[in-house]
Amino acid sequence: MEGLELDKTTAAELLAPETPRVVVSLEEVEDDVTVAALPDRVIRGGAMVLQLQAACGFRAFAEHRLGSTELASVDLGIDALESGIVVHTVMEIFWGQVKTQDALRKMTMADREAVLDAAIGEGLKKICATERLQLGCRLRGSAAGTAATIAVAMAGGGVWRDQSFSVKQREEKASDVQIGPLHLNLRIDRVDETAGGELVIDYKTGRAATNDWLSERPDAPQLPLYAVVSDAERLGGCPRSRA
Repeated sequence: MEGLELDKTTAAELLAPETPRVVVSLEEVEDDVTVAALPDRVIRGGAMVLQLQAACGFRAFAEHRLGSTELASVDLGIDALESGIVVHTVMEIFWGQVKTQDALRKMTMADREAVLDAAIGEGLKKICATERLQLGCRLRGSAAGTAATIAVAMAGGGVWRDQSFSVKQREEKASDVQIGPLHLNLRIDRVDETAGGELVIDYKTGRAATNDWLSERPDAPQLPLYAVVSDAERLGGCPRSRA
């Protein structure tokens, strides 16, 4: 029947005997190369080393042992890292002057804004003095507005906290902290003294959720890590954002 006839070549191929299989011997190579031991020095990256390890052991190895990192992206204005630097500087200066919840509550809105404005100016100076912004900080006004929005929310949040507090430490460095075989340099954003004990505070300008640091392999291990290395006789808690 037309359309059902097989081409002679095709039919011959179908009827041809199968090619005999050939057994190929596997080549065995002894892998006797061991991973180098951790260097007996401080590993750069701080808490990020543990964060990457929790998310993906290979990525932590590739970035911090092999030095393989992605190329930095270039954005208009200030990026998330630069914004974080400004906010941390603002909070450090602000609480260096205000110091306690009682002092914060006694301030008028104008007083609070004046201290924040001065602190934001100092934070932007810190960024403009680096090589990260090469445009003479022409976007300074926009950056100041972003930083002000975040800083006002963080500073104002202290008014409504249930326990009165005084700021004990700001941007405190903890050098050569040993966590297992790792030696890390850490920086704790803030520690408050309260009636219930010392409060370790970690500033976050983006999304923050307690589930990120309560799981078996925490996605954001900063606060548990700070709690472990804290020298407080009594730790009252670890709030994470908008403090």
